[in-house]
Amino acid sequence: MIINSKHHELFEHFQKADENEGEALKALNSYMATPNPDWNIIKDLMQRFEEMHETKMKLWNKLKEITVSP
Repeated sequence: MIINSKHHELFEHFQKADENEGEALKALNSYMATPNPDWNIIKDLMQRFEEMHETKMKLWNKLKEITVSP
């Protein structure tokens, strides 16, 4: 399959999901470094990170299905 605008769009979505995952991880890491962090907030931040990671991996699996033709 030749890469077309649809594939380019998928790659852009993947890049955004990767950024979102990184931001969620930074937020979790920053909060965990605070003195006496609230475990409920940690749980919420961890859930957010997991959701971002799952979204990213779903997009990654779609990208892996694309084959490039010369």
